[in-house]
Amino acid sequence: ADAVITVSYSEKAAMLRYYPRLSHKIHVIQNGGLGRRFMEAAPQAEPPADDEEPMLLYVGALNPRKNPQGILQAVSLLARRMKFRLVLAGGGSKSFQNKELAIPKGLRDRVELTGQINDTDQLIELYRNAACLVFPSFYEASPLPPIEAMACNCPVIASDIPALQERCGDAALYCDPHRPEDIADKIQQVLGSPEQAEALRRKGALRARQYTWEFCAKETLQVITKVLHMKK
Repeated sequence: ADAVITVSYSEKAAMLRYYPRLSHKIHVIQNGGLGRRFMEAAPQAEPPADDEEPMLLYVGALNPRKNPQGILQAVSLLARRMKFRLVLAGGGSKSFQNKELAIPKGLRDRVELTGQINDTDQLIELYRNAACLVFPSFYEASPLPPIEAMACNCPVIASDIPALQERCGDAALYCDPHRPEDIADKIQQVLGSPEQAEALRRKGALRARQYTWEFCAKETLQVITKVLHMKK
């Protein structure tokens, strides 16, 4: 190959462990994330009233590497001391059927499985009304949900893996995905501190603007053009 495009520096580092001589050929171009509908999304709805349950949101495949089970373990720790409901928005996979997603008996009336959501307006509405997005993946490259959430003024809690730190910068609150108690602690911080939640919203709105598909396309075209000039 004359050029290789990858979506994050953490992915580039992984490639270089196996192909160290290709450093000059590997170009990092982050995924976009903001289609026109997300860029036009209205501000977040009013925070829930004191007698309403804040909604915790997860968006993504119900796949082991995404760690939805860790979210369930975390909210189990919070169930006795906080009001909330959890919405898991995403489809299953052959390697992780819904039956393997162990929802604790005491949480079943608080957890909603929506299945795959393909309607952009419906997804935006979920982000807008969520108290936070919980995204504690074990592995990612350049995921869309954190950026989509930020564009909709939804605070983001993400795992502290390199790809997500690269993607979210200082606009997310980071947790250890291997420790449900740490995920729970970060959820409690966001729900318990309107000031921290608002700070995450402000930083997230700025961060989200960096990730448009137009910019992604422009960077990709530059790489293609460079390769074509080399061939002349």
